[in-house]
Amino acid sequence: MLPDSPKDHRKAGIIRSITKVQTNAIELDGCRLDLPKASLIEFTDKGFKIFHPGRRPLTEQEKNLIRNRPVDEKQMEIDCLSDGNVMYWREKAYYHKNNALYLFNGDKNRRLDNQSQIERDPENWMLIDTDVRGELALEYEFI
Repeated sequence: MLPDSPKDHRKAGIIRSITKVQTNAIELDGCRLDLPKASLIEFTDKGFKIFHPGRRPLTEQEKNLIRNRPVDEKQMEIDCLSDGNVMYWREKAYYHKNNALYLFNGDKNRRLDNQSQIERDPENWMLIDTDVRGELALEYEFI
């Protein structure tokens, strides 16, 4: 959540010099600002803005992958009673084979939004995706 104004944050308004620039970070007088994926950065006349990853609905292909994932109620019961993991590996292999492992356990760019998974049907599920800009996380001005 962003403060109402820059004065609400104890570090806002401090003038810092850039000491090092890398492709993934900027170092400023004793602090480091890690940069996200380029799709989450917007350069302005005065500096830049960094956004949180945004949410998007699942594509039809993603919904179909989830609907058609392997389900074996009997094996799930056996796994629960025997501390097994057959269904875990079966489902992971399914998503891996379909190049959608991010739907199983997420990756650095995409993951299912757990809050949207209250319903069992993926029709209204959402994906947190770094290719989509979400809320403003940080705005930095150069002087």
